[in-house]
Amino acid sequence: MEGGERSPPEVKSNPGPEECPTTIARWSSLVPAAPGNRIDFVRYEIPPSTVLGPTAAHAAGTVEHMHVATGTVRVTVGDETADLAAGDSCSCRTDVQHAIENPDPSAEALIYLVLERG
Repeated sequence: MEGGERSPPEVKSNPGPEECPTTIARWSSLVPAAPGNRIDFVRYEIPPSTVLGPTAAHAAGTVEHMHVATGTVRVTVGDETADLAAGDSCSCRTDVQHAIENPDPSAEALIYLVLERG
């Protein structure tokens, strides 16, 4: 808009995390659900000696960006596996079968995940 005032961008507030206590790992979505939203920001608490997956492939072009806040995790995407420790981050295409494992028998792992849907 030339010469006129710009409308402020629409900002949606997050009323609080959406939790899912029924899975083996506790998780909460940290962004509000909105129709057409392609991004999700999720906090996962993964119990000791727990494997999440394998998970079916997401839509083509989907990418997950993960940061390990505490503990250790093993990430498997397709035929590749990486071990990550607290402070490590990775980005991976998850339009193939994938899994996240907490291999530690005594400590929970806390990860933050940004999911970009393809």
